[in-house]
Amino acid sequence: MAWLGTVGWILYTRGQAKLPHISVLEFTAYTALLAFPGLIFIAVLATGLGFAHYPSAQAMSEVAPAAIYIIAVGTVLAALAYNLGIRLLGITTGILFINWVPVSAMAIGAALGHLPQPTELLGTGLVIGALVLVATMMGNRQRRGA
Repeated sequence: MAWLGTVGWILYTRGQAKLPHISVLEFTAYTALLAFPGLIFIAVLATGLGFAHYPSAQAMSEVAPAAIYIIAVGTVLAALAYNLGIRLLGITTGILFINWVPVSAMAIGAALGHLPQPTELLGTGLVIGALVLVATMMGNRQRRGA
């Protein structure tokens, strides 16, 4: 599942590079609109198969403020910021930055009292090692003028 998510983000990011004539706002809006029918389909399928259920009106009203925040900040603003970052930094550097997300999540968890497990430390080490390797290779390539 994580691999599929990673491939999805790579394809999404590369797709933006293929459409430089479309503004960041337009790209974000188009991808959200195109994704919406798929999300509805998955929700209906999950409900039909019994993995999810329709929420009550009371439950929806209770979570409305949090849902509005998640939609506005955690989805729309984050997607716009990601797309703008990719546009400004380029694909390679942008993808390098997005790989810091699991590292920062582990650091935040540790600050909140969650002791990192050995597998988390190994994964973080792999991410940091890969980022240092790619950054070094990019720096060497720029110094050579390639």
